[in-house]
Amino acid sequence: SLVPSQRDFIYTHASYDFSERITGSVELSYTETKSRANFSPTPIFTAFELKPLTVAADNVYNPFDTEISDLRRRLTELSPRRQDNNSEVERIALTLQGLHSGWDWELSHSWSRNKARELFRGVVNADHLQRGIGPEDDCQGQEIDGCVPINLFGLPGSIDQSQLDYLEVTTKVAGETKLSSYSFTAARNLFEVPYGIVDFALGIEYRDESTSKKPDDLLSSGSTIGGNNFQPTHGGRDVFETYFESITPIWHSADKGQQLDIELALRYSSYSDFGNITNPKYGIRWQLSDSWMLRGTHAQGFRAPTLNELFQGNSEA
Repeated sequence: SLVPSQRDFIYTHASYDFSERITGSVELSYTETKSRANFSPTPIFTAFELKPLTVAADNVYNPFDTEISDLRRRLTELSPRRQDNNSEVERIALTLQGLHSGWDWELSHSWSRNKARELFRGVVNADHLQRGIGPEDDCQGQEIDGCVPINLFGLPGSIDQSQLDYLEVTTKVAGETKLSSYSFTAARNLFEVPYGIVDFALGIEYRDESTSKKPDDLLSSGSTIGGNNFQPTHGGRDVFETYFESITPIWHSADKGQQLDIELALRYSSYSDFGNITNPKYGIRWQLSDSWMLRGTHAQGFRAPTLNELFQGNSEA
């Protein structure tokens, strides 16, 4: 099923011709997205939670006079769980384009930030539940020692409001990602060969990436039931890349209806947290007619691990 959401978006673009050969532009955008999802009330499986949960033999609600380590119940007395998400994305892009000595060039800078917040209502405080089903001496009542004994044995509706108030909690998560990049690209017809003109392009790029995700204290300590416990994520890196590519015609028919080209490319990437790598690409393109073309390519690529994959804290499976 689809989660209902509301999205508000603002975008503006402006450009200016500084001269006949240089044009500049700016883009600004802002996006806000809100969504809400509902889930069934929190289930309790005492033998399988992160926190050790055992109903003590002398717990006031235990009718069996023996420890119970595997008890399963959905807390239907609680309201359905509700997850509210809100994200804001801001983006700025500045670009200069021009022509100089036969080179088409472009210089650009972009900056973006994504801020996200999450509230998850109807979650159970595992620390309170652990104490509420524990020994009677350690949980004598809200007025006496701040603890409320929890009844997991009764029929639906047997958990009263004081127990629900003691158990129920709203968890909070805040996160942010940032990306700042600078790039320069240039391309031109480089020189002439017997069967045409060699096209050449090059570029360089620098990126500064960062991410953070901060759960509240209960989530980060694994002390909730019904949500997703995880530890904070925080990391960043710098990335530098440069590349070139070219297309060289090596043959064409007398009427120029057919043409054979070789494509070459090379990209060098340097990650501050991952290392350096160079990836080549070789290709051939055979133009058979205006309607038919054959291409073959051999390339080597890689995928650097994401910041979440590198820096994410432990999380509940």
